[in-house]
Amino acid sequence: MPLPFMRSMGVAGLLVPLVSIAASATFLPALLATLGTRVNRLRLIPQRLLAARAVGEGGFWQRLAMAIMRPPWAFLTGATAVMVAIAIPAFGLHLTGGDNRGLPGGTQASTGLIVLERTLGPGALAPHQVAVDFGAPAAAL
Repeated sequence: MPLPFMRSMGVAGLLVPLVSIAASATFLPALLATLGTRVNRLRLIPQRLLAARAVGEGGFWQRLAMAIMRPPWAFLTGATAVMVAIAIPAFGLHLTGGDNRGLPGGTQASTGLIVLERTLGPGALAPHQVAVDFGAPAAAL
């Protein structure tokens, strides 16, 4: 699109991942080398929770993962059925090109289009096809 705003958004969408990759490839190793063994000095997870995890007490997610891995076909079938049920309404979509009906009502643009359609006729704003037969006296249809 030849719009400066859209071009800027595209450049920003390209630069954000590139800067993130460059920062993670350069800054993170330098930070870890500077911190050394002090990297784990500040704990975000309490010590008792870490000890419980080390013992192997299974929580909800572990039990769910183990249940899924025992008979995976049952969960696969159920998940597929849910996905298909969610996707069924998409088969009823009727996709068309954009037109005046896509504009919100009450704006100056939509009001102007309504006035044009009323004064010039319903097909005046639609694309026209012209067929020319160079062998006939009234050539344009």
